[in-house]
Amino acid sequence: MTFAARFRRSITLWIGLALAVGYWAIAPFLPTNAQTEWIRVGMAVVSAIAIISWFPAFLTIIREPSPVEAQQTILGQVLFLSGVFGGTIWLYLWRAAGFPSWMILSDINGWFLWLIALGAVFSLIAPKDLEKVPPRTRWERIWIAIGLTLVLGYILVVVRPDVRPFVEWMKVHLYDSHAGAMRTRPHA
Repeated sequence: MTFAARFRRSITLWIGLALAVGYWAIAPFLPTNAQTEWIRVGMAVVSAIAIISWFPAFLTIIREPSPVEAQQTILGQVLFLSGVFGGTIWLYLWRAAGFPSWMILSDINGWFLWLIALGAVFSLIAPKDLEKVPPRTRWERIWIAIGLTLVLGYILVVVRPDVRPFVEWMKVHLYDSHAGAMRTRPHA
């Protein structure tokens, strides 16, 4: 079968491309801020469910001998998804707390970016033999993700709980103590 014939027959590819491009059919008609917050909630929910679905495979690379290729793929996915999940939550809190600059200029934000990059590196070095990685297609997880996104999105985007006290607590415990340690550290 030719490449063009396989390309035409790939329903997954066409659905993926339609969903990716479909964003631009809807985006101009929605307020950017609300749209971004709903997407962020969806990213957090989907990445959390994906981490949970990869967790049994992750445990196998800890407990059982397995091919290095499978370990690289699994670890790459778990690290990447953990970075996406953590970064998504962090950026949601940043937006909800009024965009405090200390959150973007923090080591925590950098750590989530590092996890994403590290996950991508492990995915790059892993051979593409997908038969060694356990399959993970579970449509019920998609429906759970959609349901959780709608519920959590309503709470976070429509109800909008005040997260500023929590962010202020994080600043005192995560950033100010680290920034103070940096100021007292002698320069080389």
